[in-house]
Amino acid sequence: MPLLRAMTDAPLDMIGVFQADGDSMEPTINNRDWVVVDRRRIQIANPGIYALVHEGEGLLKRAQRHLESGTVTLTSDNPIYGPQIIKKPERLNVVGRVFLSLRRH
Repeated sequence: MPLLRAMTDAPLDMIGVFQADGDSMEPTINNRDWVVVDRRRIQIANPGIYALVHEGEGLLKRAQRHLESGTVTLTSDNPIYGPQIIKKPERLNVVGRVFLSLRRH
């Protein structure tokens, strides 16, 4: 618990823990790593890594909102995946912002 308190002031019921599935965020987040998400952060205000649902698919991506165009760009850290432009961000459900990732060694 002290680790979480050092990382966030979010109440425990607003913290989500999810396991990454896939390599799109490597090397930052590897397949099967755990991510800890602040579920209060459901607005893409600043660029960061977010847990998202788009058309029924769970995603971990860097997200950036573009005020001028109203679009959202989703970017993977793995260069083999190109950016996705979400033209209808109302179809994008932001679960929360990732603030910690954990890897078993």
